[in-house]
Amino acid sequence: MLEETRNKVLDSSKRVTDLTLQLEQKHAIIADMKAEYDRIASWSEIFDQSDMAVKKMICSYIIERVTVHRDYQLEVKFNINVEQFLNGIDSVTENETEELPIAQ
Repeated sequence: MLEETRNKVLDSSKRVTDLTLQLEQKHAIIADMKAEYDRIASWSEIFDQSDMAVKKMICSYIIERVTVHRDYQLEVKFNINVEQFLNGIDSVTENETEELPIAQ
């Protein structure tokens, strides 16, 4: 009986250790996501506070072309891809473009 209880305690201890590790990993992921959100929110604030000429320059740098089809269906061709956007606009190269259709 003592051995059975000891094994249960060891198993429970191992489970607590594993769950603690998983919790720490989740906290790290949440911290990374929060930092990414804060960075994007700061870009939004900078864009909102800029004058119209700066906004047009930023948009022309990010967006290559916008095509409007029948029934106002939009197709937007970007000069950057998602990874470049998330890693910063400085990582943009001329050859790397991505075309994304926008649904209504």
